[in-house]
Amino acid sequence: MEPRTLLIVDDEVMLLTTLQTFFEGRGFRVWAVTSGEAALPIVAQHRPALVLLDMCLGAGRLHGFDVLRHIKTQSPDSTVLMWSGSADADTKAEAVRLGADRFFDKPVNLSELLRTLQTVNGRSQP
Repeated sequence: MEPRTLLIVDDEVMLLTTLQTFFEGRGFRVWAVTSGEAALPIVAQHRPALVLLDMCLGAGRLHGFDVLRHIKTQSPDSTVLMWSGSADADTKAEAVRLGADRFFDKPVNLSELLRTLQTVNGRSQP
């Protein structure tokens, strides 16, 4: 597992593109996909060190919790940060219970997200 590898899973293409550009510009190797189904083979093959995962990935698709379970089975050492624009306290607690390392509310603050990723990746900022 390479320490600066990042998988981003979100069905909002504009956000996905913004995050991919932001993190690639900061030295991360990034895979960006719009569905849990597309994320699963990346997790199996590359075992990314970090995963940013949206909880709600669109109707008829794998739910973020299903993807989280799969990640924690296939790549238990991956750090998973989840987010949603509509999660209540119980949902956030369930995400952590299932293995998420942290839960963010959308819209996500990029500076806070970067600091969190650097901290969990062993590269905390002063």
